[in-house]
Amino acid sequence: MGRARAAVAWTAVAVVAGGLGFWAGRATFVPPSPQAESSAPALVSVEQGVIGSTIEAPVTVSWPRLPALTSPQGGMVTSIDLTPGEPVDQGDVLLTLDLHPVVVAQGSVPSFRELAPGDEGADVDQLQRMLADLGYLETEPDGVYGSSTQTAVRAWQKASGQPSTGTVAAGSVVFVPKLPTRMTPAAEVTVGRTVAGGADLLVPVQSVPEVTIRLDADRRTQTPTTGQAVRVDLDGTQVEGVVGESAVSAESGATTWQVLTADGDPLCAKQCPDLPFTDDQLTSTATIVTAPEVTGPVVPLAALATAADGSSFLVGRDGDRVPVTIEAQDGTRAVVTGIAAGTRVLLFAGSPEAQPDQPGGDPAGDPGDQPDTDATAAAG
Repeated sequence: MGRARAAVAWTAVAVVAGGLGFWAGRATFVPPSPQAESSAPALVSVEQGVIGSTIEAPVTVSWPRLPALTSPQGGMVTSIDLTPGEPVDQGDVLLTLDLHPVVVAQGSVPSFRELAPGDEGADVDQLQRMLADLGYLETEPDGVYGSSTQTAVRAWQKASGQPSTGTVAAGSVVFVPKLPTRMTPAAEVTVGRTVAGGADLLVPVQSVPEVTIRLDADRRTQTPTTGQAVRVDLDGTQVEGVVGESAVSAESGATTWQVLTADGDPLCAKQCPDLPFTDDQLTSTATIVTAPEVTGPVVPLAALATAADGSSFLVGRDGDRVPVTIEAQDGTRAVVTGIAAGTRVLLFAGSPEAQPDQPGGDPAGDPGDQPDTDATAAAG
């Protein structure tokens, strides 16, 4: 009996001792809970920089054509005297048909008949104004083909090498609404070809070229906005303007925008009036400023936090808030005012562990990691 009790007693002691050892082992080797770990928020330096964005798009320069001029008389084209696309003015010889000159004059009524003494009408008045501008008619135009007009016509014909008949053959003068104007021969008009009466003879060209940006439907995410600044390289010269109104092609879905001056005028009216004319379109590249460049202290967006009143702030390494104003931003950074470049601030300032007055240690981590500039002092 004594030996049995002793064995039981030693067994109980061993079990208790083993249990205590097991508990001690767990207490020693269980890893600490995540709350027990401390991770110091990262610091980032405020840097001087520039934020802005641009997109590049193809640009087209063209001279829009106006309705073609026709001649009531046909004939063989014996010469082309105008320089395609160059301005022409009152009395200029444009070409010759059967060696007879065809001249241009200003007027809204097209040439449709022979003009002779006794005729009256708006076309006579237009002829008289040309003669007066050239110095051959001294009386006031009145739309009546009288003796003074006949005398002026004879003098004009003699000076220009025409037979001095005193009458103006149909088609020898073509009228355009505005002069001076650019003009180019119609596509079928070349020296040696016969032109039928009523066929297209000459094509007036808009005096100022049209500059347009075109983006296909698959680039809609890069759509510029009316009024945005744009830079266009024209014949080696940088020309600045703004994005104008847009139009969408029903067929292709492509969108075109006019490029204008800041005052709303055609870009080349003042910026590039001497751009050489071409029958074909000119192509170049436009740089559209979708966000103007802003220079200043730059911080990651992740370093910015928003206060209850909606204002923005950064958190200095000492945990103090530094109020700032956002001047510009892109997808990852912002230019701010209210802090100096070189200042060290906390990244993820909006996270709970980076908030000011956080208990339990220095939010900036190692006290030995001294910043380049104190955020509070820089803000003040």
